[in-house]
Amino acid sequence: MLTYLEDALPVVKYIDGDDYVISDKPVRLSVATDTEDMYGSPMTQMAIRVFEVLMYGTIYGKELKKIFVNGYLDNAKVVEDQHISPDTKALLCQDHTNDLRLSEAKFRFYADVGLLSELLKVRVPVVHKQKPIIISSDRNRVLVRFNLDRTDHIFYECALYIVEYDYIVGKSWNVHIINGTIQKLEKQKKNRATICLLKRTGVLDPDKEYNIYIKPNTSGYEDLYHAMGWMTEREYINKKIFGVPEIREDMDQFIQKREKEMSEMLVNDTILNNYQKEAIYSICTMNGDYPFILFGPPGTGKTTTLIEAIRYLRMQDERTRFLVCTSSNAAADHFTLALMNAGFINTADIHRSMSPRVDFDSRDRRLDDVILADEYRYIISEGDKYSEYTVIISTIGNCARIRPPVKNFFTHIFIDEAGQATEPDTWVPLAHFGRRQTKFIFAGDPKQLGPVLIDSVLERTAYRFDQSLLIRLYELPVYHQDPRLMIQLKHNYRNHEAVVQIASRLFYDDTLIPTYPPGHDSFVHPEKSSILGPLEYPVLFHAVEGRESGDQYLFNEKEISVVLRYVEALLSPSHVPRLEPSDIGIISPYREQATRLNEMLPYEDLTVDTVERFQGSERRVVIITTTRSRKIGFLSDYRRVNTAITRAKQLLIIIGHPRLLCQDEIWHLLIDCLMTNRCYVVEDGHFRNDPEYGLKNEKAQKAVDLISH
Repeated sequence: MLTYLEDALPVVKYIDGDDYVISDKPVRLSVATDTEDMYGSPMTQMAIRVFEVLMYGTIYGKELKKIFVNGYLDNAKVVEDQHISPDTKALLCQDHTNDLRLSEAKFRFYADVGLLSELLKVRVPVVHKQKPIIISSDRNRVLVRFNLDRTDHIFYECALYIVEYDYIVGKSWNVHIINGTIQKLEKQKKNRATICLLKRTGVLDPDKEYNIYIKPNTSGYEDLYHAMGWMTEREYINKKIFGVPEIREDMDQFIQKREKEMSEMLVNDTILNNYQKEAIYSICTMNGDYPFILFGPPGTGKTTTLIEAIRYLRMQDERTRFLVCTSSNAAADHFTLALMNAGFINTADIHRSMSPRVDFDSRDRRLDDVILADEYRYIISEGDKYSEYTVIISTIGNCARIRPPVKNFFTHIFIDEAGQATEPDTWVPLAHFGRRQTKFIFAGDPKQLGPVLIDSVLERTAYRFDQSLLIRLYELPVYHQDPRLMIQLKHNYRNHEAVVQIASRLFYDDTLIPTYPPGHDSFVHPEKSSILGPLEYPVLFHAVEGRESGDQYLFNEKEISVVLRYVEALLSPSHVPRLEPSDIGIISPYREQATRLNEMLPYEDLTVDTVERFQGSERRVVIITTTRSRKIGFLSDYRRVNTAITRAKQLLIIIGHPRLLCQDEIWHLLIDCLMTNRCYVVEDGHFRNDPEYGLKNEKAQKAVDLISH
């Protein structure tokens, strides 16, 4: 049996050039090189053999193998910067903004990194040097038993690669890879696993020893590679998203035509404001040469606008077919439910495409009428079945599993929350399903937080992988000058006007318009026991002279204690309005701070998370703990700040170190605004001798009095 380091992958190490065992020290060799010594070592040869087993049946390049070997020898869980060659780094630093060929080259590296992280995750065998026990055999399959040495990443019907142990350690050059799947796992019996083997892929010799590896999921990698090939080959697709759009029709003529036709087309529609109507008109009349951007700041009715656009496009032509892609399952579910509730499309005409890898038991059962599943899991529809659907909704990561009956099936491709998807990921639905006449609509907010990069090697600013296709197009001046290319929605239906005004001034050039939704002023109760006491605006900055701790994992104990006090006060039975834990969200830019708060708060329904994971959510009350006291770090990212504060519907509380935060222009403007409106309080005993940020500032109030009000 293998033994494992806690919270780390085991490290494979040779002994006497023959067998290998587990060590607690990584094997450190010169990485990012291709020297004869490195590739001649026994460890390197074993790494190459493991790579070739994991990549069985998949085409790959030499660079992919070199990076894997570097990561394998370095005992890395993910690809790291030192595993990449200098030539590759030089390529990645080049600006690919409007260059198709350079974009393709960089995006292939992006695909490689995703695959390599998957390979490194499963590089250690789940079964090491064991002989099989044959349970039963019939004409087509064999059932065998092994005791698993590790069970992480194992699930029912998990696909496996089985290979002779002697091949892995270099005693044999005869490689025969057999496919298997987990049929049963008995953890109480030393992780005894029953594995099903198909005879057509080979049989096991009960006298030989084997290693078993989890088959890596290469579908995303293959989807990206296909998309890149098609994007470069099909000029009618790449011309849509590269170059500067040129529309021949005169702008004045378009405006005049819009005023006449829009009033006729949307004459009975009273639920839409004028900006939504203009966006729908642009979508319904676009010629498809260039994408249309629906710029939807938080709470401005973006989803409603997209769904109403589908309604009017169907009224114009019942043959229209729509693919709606999102960056997350939660966003896809939200769109599907909104479309079902709109009621103008029969449920039988809507399909929510789900990956079989998604947990079936935790599904939203309101979607059961629009999904395909057997008793235990989601299933992928057959090609002919797709012809029955008018709208298909999927995540970007799953969309390539869709197999429509004809190539030009979709007339429109909507990318919702397009700012949260990387550009290479966005290429997948466009290249797979886009045709010359297909119309692309990208909906999202380029002022909010962009794509979340899972692999740290991609996070370097110079590489620009954090730039979405939405942002790249938004930065073209022509999109700001032509309503046929972009419309910004401006009426906010979610937040209290104070939050709307702050966001509008700091991020949206004073364009947002508050609509005073029901309950927006629930916390403004000067005569009652609201936590705000006599304050007139439900936005508060609480100055705390805390100290950040930790190097890699940051937390701030004083800010944590203040957050806990606020939560206790807000959930007090005497508080007005009465709140449930699910009404409160706590946001920290740092995972360690969020983790510690989660451990201290005894409420399952109270959400504590990072900004990235809170994106797309909203709560009546949002408390932000900024955590930092020494360096401002990525708190200076204005998109991160915007995303955090606009999660609050009725009350926003920000806890932080004002002197540090005011080093950044956006934070300085925000704190100055709250001071001016007397929405600034100071923790008792903090900033005693600070006339600018302490109680000596006549605009500051004492926090302890406010919370106990």
